[in-house]
Amino acid sequence: QCRRHLELDSEQQYEYDFNNSLDVNFEPNGLYEECMLPSEYTYLAVIRVCSSTRLNSDKEDALSIAFDVYNRMIKDGITPSAMTYRYLMMCCANLVPSRSNEKRTQLSQTVFDAARKHGHEADPKVLFQLKRCNYNLFASYHNGILPAH
Repeated sequence: QCRRHLELDSEQQYEYDFNNSLDVNFEPNGLYEECMLPSEYTYLAVIRVCSSTRLNSDKEDALSIAFDVYNRMIKDGITPSAMTYRYLMMCCANLVPSRSNEKRTQLSQTVFDAARKHGHEADPKVLFQLKRCNYNLFASYHNGILPAH
């Protein structure tokens, strides 16, 4: 739960317009830094929207945004859940063009390695998405060739 400390500027202005609305113009001073950090769910929402991008012209940007958001999430000290890795795998499957199979394979390997690091490699939905975008890695893990992390 986040507590906010908001100080109104001494030059706060109240303006009344003819539509009977009250406009308050102020600059917030002193918002606690931690109140401004997004939660895991905020990051996850952005990654999920990116994974659902359908326009081919937007897919490259959506992929970049999804991984930038993931990296920011890690930088901000938020531990990703299995759902985060599920949607990142969906980004690999949905946003990397089929003609770029090598890129899809490498990216899904990187995502799966991170999922393993955080203990989410056995999540059925992560594995389902892995199977979609990197069947060989899925088969290696599923058949016990790739040991659990």
